[in-house]
Amino acid sequence: MHSLTTHCLASAEETIAFGRKMGSLLPANTILALSGDLGAGKTTFVQGLALGLRVQEPIQSPTFILLNAYDNLYHFDLYRLKTSSDFTNLGFEEYFSKGGICAIEWPDRIADLLPPETIHIHFGYEKNGRLATVYRHRPETLNLDSARQGPIEAKRSDRGVPSPSGKGDEEGRLGEVAASPNSKFQADGGIRS
Repeated sequence: MHSLTTHCLASAEETIAFGRKMGSLLPANTILALSGDLGAGKTTFVQGLALGLRVQEPIQSPTFILLNAYDNLYHFDLYRLKTSSDFTNLGFEEYFSKGGICAIEWPDRIADLLPPETIHIHFGYEKNGRLATVYRHRPETLNLDSARQGPIEAKRSDRGVPSPSGKGDEEGRLGEVAASPNSKFQADGGIRS
């Protein structure tokens, strides 16, 4: 593991600003593996990331969904995923090279599938807020002060993906939240409108 930077984030606003800065600088096809306890700031970071990528839609926590796809941002929450083969069987690896940014919460579920250039960000607590430690397994540098190399083109996907169990929240709803109400991607691969 090669530590790149550690950021002290005293508030949700600072977490959003950190995400926004990264979103404005990351090249297409970047994979971000976001780890940390529940409530540590992963989704808040993704909200900022979306701002930096100029995503116009509100970012929701995909708790009962495996994937929320927004223009050029693919937000995975793999907490309910059982194995990495479930990820592969759902065809999610294709998002690694779709020209956007993949932000993956609970990346340990697919650790064997993550490419070596994946940027890992661990969110933890400290007495004055949170710490975000950014690292890679390859000894490369990540310059957060330089401009992005080429724009990320917006691609419209508008799909929310329920967990493979087909179960939703405690009240029995599927809990499907999609970027657009027009279509949803089901665990069996079908699209319904």
